Amino acid sequence: MRQLLKLSIVILIFTIQCRAQTFLPRKYPLDGNALEILQGFNGTLGTGPNTPISTSDRFGNGNGAMFFDGNDFISIPTTNLLSPTYTYAAWVTISQLPVNEEFSILAVGDNIGDQFLGCAQNQFGNGFTGSMYYAPFPGYLQVYDGLLPNYNTWYRLIFTYGVDQMALWVNGIKIDSANTLGQVPFYGNQPYAAIGARNFPFINAYNWHGKIDELEYLPFAINDSIITGERASLQLAPMLSVSNHEIRLAYFGNDINLQLYDLSGRKLLIGERNKLDLSSLSSG
Repeated sequence: MRQLLKLSIVILIFTIQCRAQTFLPRKYPLDGNALEILQGFNGTLGTGPNTPISTSDRFGNGNGAMFFDGNDFISIPTTNLLSPTYTYAAWVTISQLPVNEEFSILAVGDNIGDQFLGCAQNQFGNGFTGSMYYAPFPGYLQVYDGLLPNYNTWYRLIFTYGVDQMALWVNGIKIDSANTLGQVPFYGNQPYAAIGARNFPFINAYNWHGKIDELEYLPFAINDSIITGERASLQLAPMLSVSNHEIRLAYFGNDINLQLYDLSGRKLLIGERNKLDLSSLSSG
C-alpha cells in the first residue's frame, strides 16, 4: 500500500485581537495559482519573466506547487498580516544556493525593515534562516540552520516569533532559537509582502530558486508540542484508499485528526472537530 503523508498544521479558525486590529491565519496551497483559501487574501503572480510556474509537489502531483526561477514572485496583501507575533511555514526545495546573499521564501515589510524566511550564505551565516527587524530601527534578530540544504530536496520549514522566543524548525527539528527580548516586529514604513522575493518591487530582490508549496501564516507562535506532533505524524500516519479518495490520520499529541483528500492530493475535509482522545485507550 502506498505510504503518502499529508503534513499540515491543524489550524482552528479564530482571530487574535491586538492593538484594535484583527489578525487572521492564511494558507496559500500554491496549486498552480496564488489563491489564499482561508480568508480570501489572494496573491498576484508576477508577470512576464517574473511569473512562477506550476510544478509537481512533494507527492509528485502535477500543479501541486510553484517553481521560482530566481526572477519570480507572488505579491500578497498585507491586510491583517502585520502581527506582533507570528508563524511562517512552507514546504520548499532549492535549485541554486545563494552566494554572498539570501533567497527569500516569504518577506513581510519594506526595504527598511521586514520579517523574513529564506535561505542565506553570507557573513551572518549559512542555510535556512528566519530574521526580524524591530524598533527602534535597526534592531535585528536572526536564527539560522547553519548547514546549506541539498539541491531539489523537500524541506518543511517553520519560523516562529513569540513574545519570549523565536525559533527555526527544519523537518520537525528545532535547529536554532533565540530570546526575543520582548521586541515588537518592525515592518518598515510602507510594508509590502511577497512569496519568493524580498524588497519591493520584487524584481532582482533576493528571489527564490526552487519550489514552494503550502505556505502558511499564523498570527501567533505555535508551540513546540504542535510542531513535534506534526513530526510524529510523519512516522505514524497511515493512508487508506476509499472510493478514489484517501483518508489520512494525522496524530497530534493524544488526538487523531481524520483528513480526506482526493487522489490529486487536494484536501477536501478535515475532521478536527471530531477528535479521538487516545489518552483514554488502553494497550491491547
